[in-house]
Amino acid sequence: MSNREQSEQKSGSLRERKKHQTRLAIHEAALRLVNDNGLENTTVERICEAADVSARTFFNYYPSKAAAVLGLPERAIPPEAAQRFRVSEGDLVPALCEVILAAADHGMDRRRIKKVVAQRPELVPEFTAWTLSVRAEFIQLARERASSDAVAMAAASLVLVGFGLAIHNHHVDDAPLGPALTEAVDLVTSVRDVPLEPVHEVTEGRFGACTGLGH
Repeated sequence: MSNREQSEQKSGSLRERKKHQTRLAIHEAALRLVNDNGLENTTVERICEAADVSARTFFNYYPSKAAAVLGLPERAIPPEAAQRFRVSEGDLVPALCEVILAAADHGMDRRRIKKVVAQRPELVPEFTAWTLSVRAEFIQLARERASSDAVAMAAASLVLVGFGLAIHNHHVDDAPLGPALTEAVDLVTSVRDVPLEPVHEVTEGRFGACTGLGH
């Protein structure tokens, strides 16, 4: 690698670190102010003042104060992951699994977001809207490599359901999520012909609610 290429690489890494620091500063300022004053009494202007950024910078990172409080990433699917999917070979579902795994590792603390949402129910509409936009983005990407819209919808839905199940059952923070996702997708596809069992008592411990955010 030439000196110029090394310099450009270092410059790019520095820009990414600065972007991450700015995004984190805005998020932490927003979270602190909302914890102190509530969402309704927290303004974008006050968040900007606390984070020492301009309003223009704020909206470069977050579309709203609620999104800043939640620390939602700019894009659910990293551009590089989307590009890898577009040029990948093989089967559709495994390729989509790779995309969702990349998205899971891309600037989103699922447990922290879930905790914030639990503490601040007024953030539920913002998070719900973001979740729906993630699903739409994922399905749109699937359409680029699927044989039809119906196949894209089915494949994307299968992977998203499998991801929610994998997160629900994934209790070891440092364990790789990939094998759990593969197992979950296989489980979802296998239950089509499972026979009914005798009626039994259902408990939360046995059938807890699955979410895409984990515990």
